[in-house]
Amino acid sequence: MDYLAGKHGEFASCTAPVKKLFKQAGVTDATVAHVEYVGFDKIRTGNARVTENMAVKREDVATHVLGMFAKAKGTFRMNLLECVSPLYWVQLILFLPVKLCGYLGVDETKAIPKLLQVLYWGSAPLLLIFRTQLYEAVLQLLQQAQ
Repeated sequence: MDYLAGKHGEFASCTAPVKKLFKQAGVTDATVAHVEYVGFDKIRTGNARVTENMAVKREDVATHVLGMFAKAKGTFRMNLLECVSPLYWVQLILFLPVKLCGYLGVDETKAIPKLLQVLYWGSAPLLLIFRTQLYEAVLQLLQQAQ
């Protein structure tokens, strides 16, 4: 807002970090129509990506950029509130394999994340039941290795 009001001189140097924040927030890029006179009664038309033209003070570009900032702010606020929510952590623990696959870029609707989830649900209770026996077995293996 300070840049648009003329109070801050250089915004172009901030565009790379802003693009990164928009990407982290999952804010999709928008396009605006661009029309310019090229001479000889001819015009050139096209679409311009908003993230590539953030420093342009055109009203339509600035409106899109401000909307993108509002979306990113809302996303980061929601992420912050989720971090302190007990329900978020319970869901994360229950669906850990699917969440890890999503984090690694594997589509969560595919068969592999679902298979890992079923294996996790089947093995986690067994690991909890037999944890003392597993602990003792690991200790014995470590003692034998020494």
